[in-house]
Amino acid sequence: YRLYRLGYGYSFYHSPTVELTLTAGLNITNYDLGFATSDGDVAESAGVTVPLPVVGLRMGYAITPKWNVRYVSEAFFIEFDESFRGALLNFELNTEYKIFKNFALGIGLARIGVSAEVDDDDWRGRVTDSYRGYNIFGTFYF
Repeated sequence: YRLYRLGYGYSFYHSPTVELTLTAGLNITNYDLGFATSDGDVAESAGVTVPLPVVGLRMGYAITPKWNVRYVSEAFFIEFDESFRGALLNFELNTEYKIFKNFALGIGLARIGVSAEVDDDDWRGRVTDSYRGYNIFGTFYF
């Protein structure tokens, strides 16, 4: 399981302490699955890369001019002819500290959930995946 994220934010409300931003981007998830027999022989293996677009809202609050807290909520939903339904939900709570004018380091908590359900003549099934953990990141401002 590998997750790559590419995103863009447009700040539509900005005051000295509060910022509201609309976000858009891609969450590109790569899954490699393998199934083995009880004696360790590989029975089946498969892999897939899933690029999903997301839209969301980011809310930021400046505790001091160099230290802020942000909440991010992003989502993507899709449905095809009642045979396929899918969703991606991302929630984050982060804090960052500006070390330089154009660069900050941060840490936060994250939860990303993906679900897909297929119900057609060839295949029926449901996949649900969830990640809960922490983020360590750098931010460039320009």
